[in-house]
Amino acid sequence: MSTQQKSQSAKQVQGKSKVQNKQSMNSKKLKQQKIQNQKEESLREILGFFTNQVDAKKFLKKKTAKDLLDKDINDKEYKEEKIQDEFLNPNEFAEVKGTYDDYNIGDLAIIFQNPDSDNCENKPISFKDAVKIYDEMLTVMTDEVSKSQMKKERCSFLLAFLTLDDYEDKKDEGNQKKKKKKNLKKEDKQKTVKTIQTGTQFGEEKEQLQKKQEKTSYDRYLDFLRMYKKQEQDQKLQEDEQKKGGEVIQQKKQAYLDEIGIEPDKMEVNPNMVLDPIKELQKVDISDTSQFKKVKKKWCQGQYLKKTKIDEFQEKYEWTCQNTPPKDFLTLIRFTIMAKLCRNGFLHCRQFINGTGELIFLILKSSKEVVKRSAQNMKVTKQIELGFADLFSLEPVDESFRPLRLKNYIRQYTNNEEIKKKLQEILDSRKEAQNKEEEYRKKQDIEKIYRLRGNKNRRKCLIIKQLNNWKLL
Repeated sequence: MSTQQKSQSAKQVQGKSKVQNKQSMNSKKLKQQKIQNQKEESLREILGFFTNQVDAKKFLKKKTAKDLLDKDINDKEYKEEKIQDEFLNPNEFAEVKGTYDDYNIGDLAIIFQNPDSDNCENKPISFKDAVKIYDEMLTVMTDEVSKSQMKKERCSFLLAFLTLDDYEDKKDEGNQKKKKKKNLKKEDKQKTVKTIQTGTQFGEEKEQLQKKQEKTSYDRYLDFLRMYKKQEQDQKLQEDEQKKGGEVIQQKKQAYLDEIGIEPDKMEVNPNMVLDPIKELQKVDISDTSQFKKVKKKWCQGQYLKKTKIDEFQEKYEWTCQNTPPKDFLTLIRFTIMAKLCRNGFLHCRQFINGTGELIFLILKSSKEVVKRSAQNMKVTKQIELGFADLFSLEPVDESFRPLRLKNYIRQYTNNEEIKKKLQEILDSRKEAQNKEEEYRKKQDIEKIYRLRGNKNRRKCLIIKQLNNWKLL
């Protein structure tokens, strides 16, 4: 072979190797991108459960064409299922049917305080305290939950915490603080511009100033929220403009922008742009806790449950669920516990509010299949009854704190009042018999004394008679 042919073959080999390397690099990038997308989707799903923003379409059962072809149109069951599908999804129908089959009686009840009641006092909670509460109370290790899943749940809880409403003592103080922050930001910007102009000769000073000007991930998220709220408000105002006039709407728009703290000239939002708050929330770096030092959220009073008055003359109230994302910390904790019990424990959860509105009852129920599966995972060979019980409050005992289930006579004695009366009558009769015996003994003793006295007198009489007879002789 000539030198030209060798060089051409070498070039071809190099070209093939480059193409293969590019393909391998592209395949690696695609794999990494898929893994990243899966992580984001799983985190988004958990966030949806914690923030009450679940996409129900993913969990609803869809009927295939085979299921429809197998059944006749004239069949009664087909007609009933058709009516059922128009009202509820099959999964929803089974859920409702299961709740009413057991007469709303579950296996376990967890009691929560109603965070929207008047007795619940609002207070601030920091990001550090939220992390401590989650790590100490809500982190539960199980065999079916992996470490990666635990990390995702922790991350999603802390991200959901950032979406809660900010704590404010008074409205006037809050507005004044906002105005002060605006003025301080303007002054800082002017100072930084001057320092950059004077420090053009020194590159290191420029870099330091630029680093100070860089916003944190949480600040960028707050900016995004302002844009998102403005877009929502613009859409509402456009709908109102179609129904009403334009001057009143512009006044409302200006008032809303003043409340948020946005200047209308500087803040422009594209109406066609689609904003995803959950996707933007995932970009917040939770590991950098220094950016959350000033964050203070509401402990309660998030208005997830609203109290309305039914009757003006009588004090009758009614609680209605707003079905909004949680805006206070106690509601977020209740949602996380429910999500963990449903997703990790495979339990059925239902919420009820009591008559006074101070407590919320979370009723838990499980099926036999779930119990069998958990028993197999825990390697339990015998059939046992799973449940929780507080012995000090539920175990019936007598006055000496002895369990009644161990001694039958104790249970009868403490439970039956008739037996108590009979026992008291027996004791009274015994006392009366003892008293009678004592009285009888006393009488006998007295009679003996009298007899002895009578015998002595008789002896004296006989002696006197004998003496008299002797004298006569």
